[in-house]
Amino acid sequence: MAVPTLADFQFWFGHDGNGKLFGVDTEVDVVTIEGLEGASVSSGTRDLPREDGSVPGLHTLQRKMPIFQLEPVGDAEYYECQTFFKHHRDNEGELHWKMPNNPQRFVRARVIGRTHFLDGLMVGRIPMTVGFEVPDPRMYGIDTHIQQLGIFTSIGGGLDWNIDWDVDWSAITSSGAVTAHNAGNGNAFPVLKFFGPISGTITGVTLLNVTTGISFISTTDIIAGQVLTADMDARVRGTGTRLIDLSGASKYGDWVLPRDTFYLQPGDNDIQFVVTGTSTDAIASLSWRDTYY
Repeated sequence: MAVPTLADFQFWFGHDGNGKLFGVDTEVDVVTIEGLEGASVSSGTRDLPREDGSVPGLHTLQRKMPIFQLEPVGDAEYYECQTFFKHHRDNEGELHWKMPNNPQRFVRARVIGRTHFLDGLMVGRIPMTVGFEVPDPRMYGIDTHIQQLGIFTSIGGGLDWNIDWDVDWSAITSSGAVTAHNAGNGNAFPVLKFFGPISGTITGVTLLNVTTGISFISTTDIIAGQVLTADMDARVRGTGTRLIDLSGASKYGDWVLPRDTFYLQPGDNDIQFVVTGTSTDAIASLSWRDTYY
């Protein structure tokens, strides 16, 4: 089943469309939960393995190990739960939940342990403990936000001070800047895409978060029909996928040092897109999920 819209106190776990709903108004009650929300941190100055979900030079988030105590309503449901969770031991899936006054969220998790009772001991409602491993401890909103932007240009310029001057200075104005909003309480790490021009040339691109001062700069040539993708989410999660890709080819070497991970802080982020070259019609986009700690 596809990921459903959850009611309060409901949970869903699944992989590749095969999932199970549990919690309120289902055949499997949730009795207790430990270690699902919140985060613990350690200090680090370098990239650490995937299970640390790290960002270089920042406090790094430690993986979570949430534990659910479940209570299936009877033997049949107990066996179904056992079979379902057993088949998800080797696959990372999505664990979704909904709490009152909060949006539906999810983490990427896999099952690492579950209790198993002998047939002769099962009477009535059967308790079951299921343990998960969550390598990336960040929690994500279910909606993917996409913001598209054209090339940033400064239209006007000068000074806009609250002083009476003999000369009438014009206010600074611009076009091509957009605001990207992260509704979470943690930094969101977007996927950046830079599309080849309709006309002119692109010999490099810059995406600047004016709010944080963080920028992504690449010296890659991009021609019509090509797409340069910079996956900041893959970088912080250590997924092993290609981080900087140009239509199937790695362009990691074109990423200009110091190669800081581009992110959106909680709240509004003012974003500008600039190109090196002659193109005036190039387009960039960034996609992200609201991110929580």
